[in-house]
This record gives sequence, C-alpha cells and structure tokens, in this order.
Amino acid sequence: PDKSILICYEEFVEHPRDTLAVIGKLVNLDFNDVSSKLETGGALTAGHTIAGNRLRMKNNIRLRLDEEWKHGLSILEKALIWFIGGALLSKYKFECKKR
Repeated sequence: PDKSILICYEEFVEHPRDTLAVIGKLVNLDFNDVSSKLETGGALTAGHTIAGNRLRMKNNIRLRLDEEWKHGLSILEKALIWFIGGALLSKYKFECKKR
C-alpha cells in the first residue's frame, strides 16, 4: 500500500496539480512543469504510447473531462461496463470522492 496509488480519472482532470504532486511524492519526481501546463490548458506532446492508442497520431494532447460515453454507449454497453467495473470497484474497495 505504501508503494502504490489509485488515481480517479475525474480527480486527475479536475485537480491535476494535486494529483501529480501525490504521484511525484510516491515516485520521487517533480511534476511542477507538467502541472503548470495542464492547469493553464496547455497541450502536452505525445511520447511513447501503446501502438493501438489513437493519441499516438496527435501532436498535442489537452487534458479534459471526457464524458462522451454517457451519450455514445448503448444501454447494454453501459450495463456491461458497470457489471465489470463494479466488480473491480468492490475488489479494490475504492470510491471516487469528488472535492
């Protein structure tokens, strides 16, 4: 537990500086430059990404809350995701807390 951290996507998007500070403390790195860029709406350049990730083709990536799934998925797809995700949430006993 003292060598791991679970980050909520929404928390990271809403509070990138705080989240990166926690990550930086864990791995002993300073993310202040990245935090400043993210908080001001600046773009990051894609580095090494997974081959199938669509972001690999973009030059600039901006941090933003993506809730497209709320409107773009069918009821069946949403139910399947909640079924799978709910089991994982129970396993890790994690509840995403909003500030």
